[in-house]
Amino acid sequence: MVLLLTGWTDYAWSSDNVAASQAKKEMTPPSLQVKDGKGNWRTVIEDIGIPVGRPQTVTVDLTGKFLSADREVRLVTNMRIYWDQILVDTSDGKAPVQINRLDPARADLRWRGFSAEVTPDGREPFGYDYRRVSFTSPWK
Repeated sequence: MVLLLTGWTDYAWSSDNVAASQAKKEMTPPSLQVKDGKGNWRTVIEDIGIPVGRPQTVTVDLTGKFLSADREVRLVTNMRIYWDQILVDTSDGKAPVQINRLDPARADLRWRGFSAEVTPDGREPFGYDYRRVSFTSPWK
């Protein structure tokens, strides 16, 4: 059984990081907890990773992680991570896989600029319109 956690991370401003450091606060990466035989939450994975970028999927293998018949899981963190979708893969992992090797003949690397940030509903995470390019960055 594998959790598929799709989301994105909202990184703090540098002044937020300085203030947190001065207050002796530390970021706690997401950990996974399950219930034990007495119904108490226990951490079984200290750091499941974070979706670096916008958005990405983090996979968490739950094999051997449950401490009782209960199948509830809990994610614990103090980071600003927005989980947009959480799925459970219960397949047997035996689906056919085909690997294709690609040998590119050429790569054209050059300065392009910055794609326009877009958001259909006015909220984050932003997407990008690769057809609209600017030579100046949209951030500081």
